[in-house]
Amino acid sequence: MELFLAQIESMCQQQPQKTALTQPNSQLTYAQLWQQSTHWAQYLKDQGFEPGQRVLLGAHSTIWSLVAMLGILRAQLVYVPIDPTFPAQRVRFMAQDTQAVAALGIAAQALDAPDLHIVENIQQPPAVANQAPLPPPAVKQLAYIMYTSGSTGKPKGVPVAHGQITHLLNALTQVLPWHSNTHYLLCTSIAFDASVKQLFAPLMLGATLYFYPLLKDLEGLAAYISQNHIYALHFTPTVWQRLLPLLAKHKENGIGLVSSGGEALPPTLANALLQQFPQATVFNIYGP
Repeated sequence: MELFLAQIESMCQQQPQKTALTQPNSQLTYAQLWQQSTHWAQYLKDQGFEPGQRVLLGAHSTIWSLVAMLGILRAQLVYVPIDPTFPAQRVRFMAQDTQAVAALGIAAQALDAPDLHIVENIQQPPAVANQAPLPPPAVKQLAYIMYTSGSTGKPKGVPVAHGQITHLLNALTQVLPWHSNTHYLLCTSIAFDASVKQLFAPLMLGATLYFYPLLKDLEGLAAYISQNHIYALHFTPTVWQRLLPLLAKHKENGIGLVSSGGEALPPTLANALLQQFPQATVFNIYGP
């Protein structure tokens, strides 16, 4: 089985000058994405970290977070996303529970962990002298650990391996009408598992992934979706209820794939999605 990282690498080789990631005022081609993630991977290996060790990653909705994430994965390390809204006590618990060795994109004062190797600013990967080959991860090697909310007790870390992610993405690309010549949007925090398919599937396909750093600014988000002809959108029903009337103000859009998840989809909202986006395929991705 060709793992998802290898599939992304193939796209970087096939179309190096195509835009891979974009956000307001910044963008990266596929070649730049792979080069910068290589620098992150080499930097982490140069610190002496061993495969399987955990790295905390600030879950900011920016292209730089994804570049650092790919670097962590390519160094055969495990990313643990930390949402900026998490309370300090929860962040410190996750750092201790995972026995994290490093933190990228997180302020040192939020961690209060002097033994952690911390890089606060991840907008540019650190310079590296070593350019040794990066062996690919194994199928069963862990890729990330995400934590439950802890609403019923102590938060629990859920580990997921490279092979599991690949099976999910391969299945979704066979079922959902995803295309390489369209625009995709990261619609959630990378601290949630819904982000996995939104981050990696477009890159496996060779498409362009868009980031809007202020996802809670729904009016700005609606304008951004329209202006950039975003093709695929995935939100919870709660967000869809608020976003639909705002999107209706923007007649020009390229929306062709609409999905809902995270909560039960009311029939009235499902009908509203079908009516507002008659040209789109609508999926209910909710399966607890």
